[in-house]
Amino acid sequence: MEDKIYDLGAGFWSIRGSFIKNGILDIGVQCALVKLSSSRFIFLDSYTLTDGVRAQVMGLTNDGQDVEAVLNVHPFHTVHCEQMAKDFPQAIFYGSSRHPKASPECKME
Repeated sequence: MEDKIYDLGAGFWSIRGSFIKNGILDIGVQCALVKLSSSRFIFLDSYTLTDGVRAQVMGLTNDGQDVEAVLNVHPFHTVHCEQMAKDFPQAIFYGSSRHPKASPECKME
């Protein structure tokens, strides 16, 4: 599955991508980008952004500088936290206790 970003309006984008489970089944993955009233952004869940979707997100977020936080709402996105921390080093990460154990570079709150 190719990554896709969907503009749902009102400052909300849904990002859909591929997640191969056990090397055989693509169960898919999703995250969301939300524009706040301050014109900054938050992500709902981590995801390793690729190619055109990454370029679109970077274009929307001032090359990632306007991403304020990443809220990982469940532990399944742990595998993507490390790349999100590299892409958005100024962002504060919120999530389960599993996230900082797997990705200590994420500044967890």
